[in-house]
This record gives sequence, structure tokens and C-alpha cells, in this order.
Amino acid sequence: MLQAKRQSRYDRLAALGLAATTNPGGAGKWRPTYGEVLPGARVVILPDHDLAGRRHAEAVCSNLAGAAAEVRVLELAGLAEKGDVSEWIAEREREAGGWRERETHPS
Repeated sequence: MLQAKRQSRYDRLAALGLAATTNPGGAGKWRPTYGEVLPGARVVILPDHDLAGRRHAEAVCSNLAGAAAEVRVLELAGLAEKGDVSEWIAEREREAGGWRERETHPS
């Protein structure tokens, strides 16, 4: 389960087929009750690349400790200050000429 700060970032992750969630209002708006629906989940938090994003990630991580099976914070390499997962994905798409699925062919 990926946790993104805003709905637009969640939508971007979900469009890639990833299980994702977010919380209303963005950074600093996480409520302890949000973690109640994630018992036993493996959670990866994708913070925005700024102080508010890092603080938000810490708060979510702290809240989920003990409830979720695993909680990790993934800081995406190459993000500009205030950058987010949507920008990171867009940059990777530009570099690769778009996302491509690989077909596997049995030998």
C-alpha cells in the first residue's frame, strides 16, 4: 500500500495499477483513525520533497507503527525541492518515452 499526500498523487499511482491511499487535506492532516483501516498492511509512504512532506511522513509512520505489518518511507531520488511522486513519475516517463510493459515469452 502506497501512501501519497494528495488525491492527485494517489490517482497517478492508482493509474499505474498500484494499491494506494491518501488522506484529506494533505500534509499535517493525518488523523490517527486513518490507520485503523490498515492493520497488517505493508505501507510505503511517499513524502513530498520538503519539510512539510517529511514531517507528514514521520507522523503517518509513527501512527502506523505497531498496527501495520511494515511501514517504510521512500524518498524518491532526483526530486526538486517541493517535488512529489507525480513529478517523479512524469520525469521517468519522459526519460523512457512512456511506461512500457514488457512481454515475457517462454523459451
